[in-house]
This record gives sequence, structure tokens and C-alpha cells, in this order.
Amino acid sequence: MRAVRCLFWSPILLLLGCYTYSPAPLDTIPAGTRVRTRLTPVEMARIREILNREAGSVEGEWLGEEAGDLVLRVPVTVASYGGAGGAGGPGGAIHQPIRIPRGEVVEVEVRRLDRVRTAALVAAGAVVAGVVVARQFEGTGGEPGIPPGGSGPAEHAAPIRIPLLSLPSPR
Repeated sequence: MRAVRCLFWSPILLLLGCYTYSPAPLDTIPAGTRVRTRLTPVEMARIREILNREAGSVEGEWLGEEAGDLVLRVPVTVASYGGAGGAGGPGGAIHQPIRIPRGEVVEVEVRRLDRVRTAALVAAGAVVAGVVVARQFEGTGGEPGIPPGGSGPAEHAAPIRIPLLSLPSPR
């Protein structure tokens, strides 16, 4: 069972380690790039009201500069938008452009793929997958269908059922 959990969590851990943020000059950031901005405390207090959540920085999509303001498209958390459930269901998010005065920006960082960390995590994931597969054949002589310590195919083994679809039956 532990092996199954390792296989489940491995891709999630791979996604967490693939990106890093690094500072970038504003004039070099192309539109559509994922960025993280650090703001002055006064501006952060104003942005918290717009975002409807606590945050130490603002992450979003860089749209550019207009009249001395930075423009980002950010996810805005909403309790209910447009009726029952709304956009994305209860607690869903919509994206909204926000303007941040350039003087209130402490730093802008660009999201970049970290190739070294990604390669290391892919290698670790491959090792975990290899160990899981090897353990499945442990004690069978390398042949599936033979129980550990057995000499032939399992005749009375209970089938392993993995429910893929469950439909309720009418009563």
C-alpha cells in the first residue's frame, strides 16, 4: 500500500519543484508571463481587499504597463459568484486585471523552469516507480500471476477489483 501512495504523490511532488522565481527588470517581461510581485505594506493592504485573501505577495499574469501602473491578471477568490456555486463552484476563483502603481512595487520576479531541480525530481520519480515495479515481482521469479513462495499460477486467488465507475441503482 505504501508503494501505491508513493506512486500517487510522486507526480505532485515533481510539479512542485519544477519552477522558481527570479528578479527581472520590468522592461524585459513579455506579456502573458507568470510573475510574483512584492509590494509596499500600504499597497498590500489595498490588494488584500481586492483578492479577498491574505497574501504576502501577488502572483498573476503580466499584462504590461499603462500610465505608470503595472497591470496583472490575478485569481480573485469569491464565496459565491452569479448564483449557487458561480464561477468554479463554491469558493471558486475568477481572474481579474488589477492595476498597481509602479511606486508601490518593491520587486517583480518572473517564474522560470528550474531545469536542474526538475531533472533531479524526474530521476527520483523514476527510481520510485522502478522500486514499485520491482517489488510487484518480488518472490515470483519475475513472472506475474505467481504468488510469492508459490510454484505455479494462483488458482484460488481473489481478484483485485479497482472500481472505475460507480452508478447508483434505482430502488
